[in-house]
This record gives sequence, structure tokens and C-alpha cells, in this order.
Amino acid sequence: MKILVTFAVDWEFKPWLRQRAFQSDRRNAGTFSAQIEGIDVRVLLTGIGTGNALRSISATVDEIPDLCITSGLAGGLKPQHRSGEVLVARAVYDSTGETFVYSDERLFSSAVDCGAKPASRFISVSQIVRTVQEKTRLSASADAVDMESFAVMKELSRLGVPCAAIRSVSDPLEMRVPYDLDRALDSAGRIRMRQVLGQVVCNPRQLLPLARLAIRSSRATASLARFLDNYVLSLAGFKEKLDLNVQHISQ
Repeated sequence: MKILVTFAVDWEFKPWLRQRAFQSDRRNAGTFSAQIEGIDVRVLLTGIGTGNALRSISATVDEIPDLCITSGLAGGLKPQHRSGEVLVARAVYDSTGETFVYSDERLFSSAVDCGAKPASRFISVSQIVRTVQEKTRLSASADAVDMESFAVMKELSRLGVPCAAIRSVSDPLEMRVPYDLDRALDSAGRIRMRQVLGQVVCNPRQLLPLARLAIRSSRATASLARFLDNYVLSLAGFKEKLDLNVQHISQ
């Protein structure tokens, strides 16, 4: 069985990279592969944002996988979703909140069986959600917010690949994201630390909140790595049981 797992950036993937013997693909930047108990696992780093996710999928998915897990960190939008919790979404909405794509039901159920917390919806937006006010506004329509899940799932579902959206919460509802990280992104959707440090120099009072966010994010990525490893193992031998029908994108 061949499984594709996507992350936005390398630091979301690093705990799992250290846990398993993933090898970098020199032909395709941002791709890694490993054999886990006989399962071919390929990891794709898409870069942050919808456009980067679509470009990465189009440029590197030359062999259609049996299933796809779109993964990484997310901002919590409900008070019950705490830092480090792994969520699996029944559906992922685009930024308008009107168009959505479903997670494959069997993949969803398997994720819950492995310990993921079921969530009704994720919403994928075009900019990093920083303030509690923005999160509260989005909380009426989703459990968590990210920037890539919808694009990845829409594209892979179009190819007939069953998908699941699985995210670990980095910043909960009441936590503000310090600094404007959108300004720190390069054209490939990677965070330029020099740009972040420039903002720190201009506003050093936000350094402590940034450190708190970094600690929570580190714990969330470690939690996600443990979950993904167990989840992938749980899917061994499930190829014949999975319904490979395309999940329809609804308007």
C-alpha cells in the first residue's frame, strides 16, 4: 500500500523524520520516503498556503497513492480543543465556508480508533489567523483552522484518492499568534527566520509569547508524530477494505 502524507513545512515533520528512517528524494525537493512495516510512505512538504499546496501536489505526485493524509498543525477554534490534541475532520471547508470536501469515512473512523479526536470541520484560509477575535469569528463554522488541507484534499479527491484531514492543535482559541508570520513567508511558503527576528527587534515584548507558541508547537508536532506512526501501522492490510470511490466536492 502507498500512502502520501503532506505537511506544510519541515518542522511539522521533523519529529516523525527522527522516529523513522525517511530518506530525502534528491529528484524532488521537499519529498521523503520510508518503508514502515511494508507500507510505502511518502511525505510531501507543500509549503504554507493554498497556492503552494496546489503547486506541490501538481509538480510531485507522479504516482497516484492509495490514500492521502493531509497533516500538520492547526489553530484551535473551540475551547475544548487544547494544544497537542490530534483532531480528524469529517469535512474541510474552503475560506468561503461554502465549498467542502469530505474525509473518507473509513479513514476517519480508523483515525478515531487510533485516538484522534473527531471534529466536524476544518476550515482552510488564505492568511495566518492571529487574533482571538478572528478565531472566535471562525469558530461558528469550524473546529480548527489551517491553510492547506482543503487544497490537498480537493486535488487528491479529484484523482480518486481517499483522504483524511488530521491536524494537531498548536495554538488554542484563547492564544494569540505573536508577530505577523505572513510577512515572514517566502515565495515557496517557508518561514524566513530573519524576517521574524526583524519583527522581534522592533517589538521585543512579543518574544515571550513567541517562545510559548514555539513550545506548544513543538509538543504538538511530537504528539502528531506519535499518532501518525500508530495510524499508518493501523492501516496495514486495509487496502482491500477501503472504499476507493471519489468523495464528491459539494457546493
